[in-house]
Amino acid sequence: MSSRRRKRKRRNRTKPGVIALRGATLLAAVVVLVLGLGAASALGVANQWLEDLPDVDSPDAFEVAQTTKVYASDGQLMANLYLENRELVELSEISTDLVDASIAVEDERYYEHEGVDYPGVMRAAVINLMAGGIEEGASTITMQYIDNTVLQHERYEVSLARKFREGWLALELEERYSKEEILNFYLNTVYYGEGAYGAEAAAKTFFGKHANELTLGESALLAGLPQRPVAFNPYDDPVAAVARRYWVLEKMVENGYITGQEAIDAGKEPLALERAESPGGVYDSPYFVAHVKKILQQQYSTEDVFKGGLRVHTTLDPVMQDTAEQVVAEVLNREGDPDCALVSIDPRNGYVKAMVGGRDWNTNKFNLATQGKRQPGSS
Repeated sequence: MSSRRRKRKRRNRTKPGVIALRGATLLAAVVVLVLGLGAASALGVANQWLEDLPDVDSPDAFEVAQTTKVYASDGQLMANLYLENRELVELSEISTDLVDASIAVEDERYYEHEGVDYPGVMRAAVINLMAGGIEEGASTITMQYIDNTVLQHERYEVSLARKFREGWLALELEERYSKEEILNFYLNTVYYGEGAYGAEAAAKTFFGKHANELTLGESALLAGLPQRPVAFNPYDDPVAAVARRYWVLEKMVENGYITGQEAIDAGKEPLALERAESPGGVYDSPYFVAHVKKILQQQYSTEDVFKGGLRVHTTLDPVMQDTAEQVVAEVLNREGDPDCALVSIDPRNGYVKAMVGGRDWNTNKFNLATQGKRQPGSS
């Protein structure tokens, strides 16, 4: 992890209620400017926009999907089951460089505002007024976090009403949490591409390491992805990804996080991409994992299985499983050989110790051991 001291732009905490009062006045001013309404009419419109707002104090308001982990009997991780590949970590477990880079490119006045960047809002309002449409946003990191969680169902709605709601909730959130806490929330929810949500999953997906092990160059590359994760995907377009990395490094220099020489050195880092996880999140014993997944879905909801962060401990013995797979591979190793199934069960308790459902999972995912309905051999 980088030992560079993070540049802090702290502000004094504002008394609860003052932020919202000041925010209401300034946000209403934006309505007056953009819609050309009088103050009273603008407040009426603003009140309509604030109807049915999510409750930021609700215990499940900011819940995010987490991976379900499947373990062998010795604690070895066999699979991550997920709809969103995410591992929640503390801010201290994320590279300082990635935190700094994210602030530099997403919200350079992060430590100065209270959830809404009013100069940015007014600038965007003027630009959009002149353009006759929504040409520029002014989302802060806090607003982006709101957009990725409690207002996720509205995120593709392009309207002043949605931005107003987003800004109001951001003001409320900053009354309740510190800047560091909100940064931690944001860096655990933002999408980086390749199915990776949050800094830890992104670090493993692109560089095969933990988020606190990232170099400055790697941090700059990741910080540049959320705006356009497809266009800047280093696996698909390394040239675009490296160009974006240079831009992020320049923003870090502009904001005083690093020196020009540090930016030059980081810009020379080779693009050493490496996946720590196999696509789909299954690392071992795919036939057995597929069987476990089926059982889980029979007992729990799909939401719980793929978003609930379950920890599933199984009876599979990795040594016996390796032996079983090796035996099948050695005996049925010629083209045209029949398929097979092999299951080892402890007769004392019924524990499944090894399971081979076929010769090759990659070519045939039908599990002969559990789906074949065939008569087993003599025992």
